[in-house]
Amino acid sequence: MNDNEQAKERLPIKVIFTSENDLVAPEPGGSAPKIFDEEDLTPEHKRHFVAEVKNVYSTFMPVFDKYPNLPAVARVVLKEKAIAKSHRPTALFYDSTCPIIGCENFGTLLIRLSPRGLLELGKSFIKETGAVNAAISTLISISPYKVELSQDFDASKKSFKLRLFNHGEIGFNKELESQLFELSKRLNIPSPRKLNYTRDLNIYEVICKNDSQIGELADFVGTQSLTNFTEFDIESQSLPVGTVDVDNFPKPDDEMYPVVGLIDTGISPVNTFLQPWVIDRDEEDVPLADQDNSHGTFIAGLIVNGRNFNHGESIFPKTKAKIVDIVALPKGGTNEYSLLETIRRVIPKYPAVKVWNLSINNKIGTCQDASFSAFAMALDEIQHRYEVTFVNSAGNHNTLREWPPTSGLGEIDRIAPPADTALGITVGSVAHLEHANSIVKKWAPSPFSRRGPGAAFLPKPEVCHYGGNVDKHGNCSQLGIISTDPNGNLVERVGTSYSAPWVSAILSQLRSNNISANLAKALIIHSAVLRGESIRQQDFIYKGFGVPQDVDDISICQPWNATMIFEPQLIPLKKQFDRGGFPLPGCLKNLDGSYRGELFVTLVYDPPLLPRAGAEYCQVNVDVSIGRRSGTTASGRPSHRGDIKLQPEDVKDLFETSQITHGFKWSPVKVYKKSFKRLEGDEWGLRLEVLYRDHAGIDRRPQNVALLVTIADPERGQPVYNEVIQLLNQRGWSSTNLNLSSRIRQQTRA
Repeated sequence: MNDNEQAKERLPIKVIFTSENDLVAPEPGGSAPKIFDEEDLTPEHKRHFVAEVKNVYSTFMPVFDKYPNLPAVARVVLKEKAIAKSHRPTALFYDSTCPIIGCENFGTLLIRLSPRGLLELGKSFIKETGAVNAAISTLISISPYKVELSQDFDASKKSFKLRLFNHGEIGFNKELESQLFELSKRLNIPSPRKLNYTRDLNIYEVICKNDSQIGELADFVGTQSLTNFTEFDIESQSLPVGTVDVDNFPKPDDEMYPVVGLIDTGISPVNTFLQPWVIDRDEEDVPLADQDNSHGTFIAGLIVNGRNFNHGESIFPKTKAKIVDIVALPKGGTNEYSLLETIRRVIPKYPAVKVWNLSINNKIGTCQDASFSAFAMALDEIQHRYEVTFVNSAGNHNTLREWPPTSGLGEIDRIAPPADTALGITVGSVAHLEHANSIVKKWAPSPFSRRGPGAAFLPKPEVCHYGGNVDKHGNCSQLGIISTDPNGNLVERVGTSYSAPWVSAILSQLRSNNISANLAKALIIHSAVLRGESIRQQDFIYKGFGVPQDVDDISICQPWNATMIFEPQLIPLKKQFDRGGFPLPGCLKNLDGSYRGELFVTLVYDPPLLPRAGAEYCQVNVDVSIGRRSGTTASGRPSHRGDIKLQPEDVKDLFETSQITHGFKWSPVKVYKKSFKRLEGDEWGLRLEVLYRDHAGIDRRPQNVALLVTIADPERGQPVYNEVIQLLNQRGWSSTNLNLSSRIRQQTRA
């Protein structure tokens, strides 16, 4: 029996008030620079790196001779054990030598080169100081940067996406741009067109007629990458099911509904069932003659009436939303920049719409370890600026997968851009039906659903929902999701495109209660975690943290559990939020005084982002710990020992250590869980701590977070909620109830 089928007491989640008194500076620390493999730190070893510096100089000498003010770039590869920011070799690479301007993958730095800087760098290797020796001990190699065109690069496209290095200084960037335009003149090609992705990305459209021109642009000293534009297209195959029952698809009543922005192929203007739910339509970029509204209409039906279409099954949310209809994809598809221009235009046009469904994915390329896609980074900048959330589908792949998988597919089934956004929510698909010939059983990941991790090993997808199942021939008859077609008929389809709108509808209901994007996202993820399903590494990269609950269930507690919300603002000066007296209820005490029970913790925040930092895109890390307080530190503060574990616990079986430490653990979404039978100690505390990266050009600013903590009795018998409330009152933890109304004021423009 699932949670929706159980009678529930509607006990409100408690929002805990925080104050500046909760903010403290961490204990003082620090140590001398660490030297790795000290036995290898010989004169010969240092001469090896001096030779590499000379090779780099020789490679770029023709450029320096012709353009003395034009910077070049080299790659510096670090030892895996020396990747942490505390070991960064800044004693070698700084303003007077060759400063660090960015990163690629974990442990690969990009440095700016000049003739004088390289000469000074060569001299630095012979300095006998502890800091320099420590810096040298982190290095594997120093080599000239060279653009390598990808294996799937299509030279026949003629229009290409060229990214220039961002050196973090206007003068250098302007000089690179100037020389790019001069090179274009010499190649007799049109002047490059500057594209508006993000403020930190210098991307241009270049037009080439032949391979020689492509090669010249790739070899330009300022070029960081030369790629094809991502192209998007929608396949709209469906199976007829019947006709819509008028009684099963009522028009909107006087209730005030939340609103979802739908960026897709458009909703059919002749579908009389859906049109009363469409608040506004924007088709400025796609004329009616170029439209095929099948895909967008199907998704709209799920947002508006999905549960009724699918036999009223309680696994589907009953939440309904009205829609702002953005026609963004024409029949023949579009490229990423055309789509991005539409998105940039419409988001400020509808400032009250805070949730945008984007069931659109690149079908060829997948997300990369070393960097986020430019499209995803552009969406992140939009989300930051307008406080909106994009709900992205994980994407479909054509090689149908059994469950559990019988063979690896390599990287071909990894999530596809723009599902690699750091701030959006990516939704995978699970099967809700099965029959004798279906590829997977119900509740398993759908055979076509793409998997994580995301770029830089961030956890993706965060959640999943129901998107259907197929047989070995790819047939979805009686296995799919049901919605409406442009003419108002019922049809059946499958895809992650149809798992995302369930989450969009729920999220729109949450955001319409005037809560932060961080908190709404945290509530979605936390509700999935609280379903009680174990988070196994095998499932995690396909299903994320699970299927979220509907709004009515997200916002309540049961007598046997209590959920608290914290939304402190962490500041650079103090870095820690610290609260003692954590309320572990006496009803969970064993006879010997130890505790039994469960702790569930979800943390969501929106870090500053730096596109030129590659895999180090997220510039802030926040960690949470709930632990025992015993004794005092040297400074007289209570000693705190964290005692909850990041989920999934066996994530080490998924990724390499460096990927977890420097990617997964820098994720802006974290889930922790602790099941305990004999937990010792009566004094417990809660701590959050913020850590900032040290990339140039990023100011350390206060960081907002949303933290949800649930204390539960796994046997569901003890009065946990009442006792936690009593403890909050006794210990002076001021709080209020989280009130999520289902009656929302409808609004699309300010």
